[in-house]
Order: sequence, then C-alpha cells, then structure tokens
Amino acid sequence: MDREDRREPRYRSGATVIFVTFGEGSGNSNQVATMIVSPAMAPVTTSVAAFSRYSLLKTTEQLLGIPTYLAHADDPSTASMRHAFHL
Repeated sequence: MDREDRREPRYRSGATVIFVTFGEGSGNSNQVATMIVSPAMAPVTTSVAAFSRYSLLKTTEQLLGIPTYLAHADDPSTASMRHAFHL
C-alpha cells in the first residue's frame, strides 16, 4: 500500500477538510471566493451567509478541537462555517 492509499480512508472518514481562499476583494464589495472540499458536503454546496476571515479561523479552530479562539474568532457575532457546510 503506497502513501496515497493510506491517506484516502482518513479523507473519506471526514477527518480532513480543505479550504482554498482566493486573494482579496476589490472596491466596496470586499467579496472573496473560498472553496471548501470535504466528503461530508454535497457537491456544489453554497451558503448565502456572510463569512469573514475570522469565520474561517473560528471554523478551523473548532475542527482542530481548540477550545479558545484567537482574535475576533472569539466574538459571538463571528459565524462558524461548520453548520452551513456540514463540517
């Protein structure tokens, strides 16, 4: 069994999530594209919720099991992406 074969079961179990964020927004819109790859999500899952870089930080900290959040990720108004994307 090579290294790639050993990694696939962990990904399929939902133990891995991949976030890809593209650059910064421009003008007043400040919208940034983010792709999330996870076996727990249905294909082409989207959300109309507004997320920030602190949402990504909060979600990452939650997925890693970190009980305290850094910076504005700790704000009650910062939305986590977990529920919207079934993570």
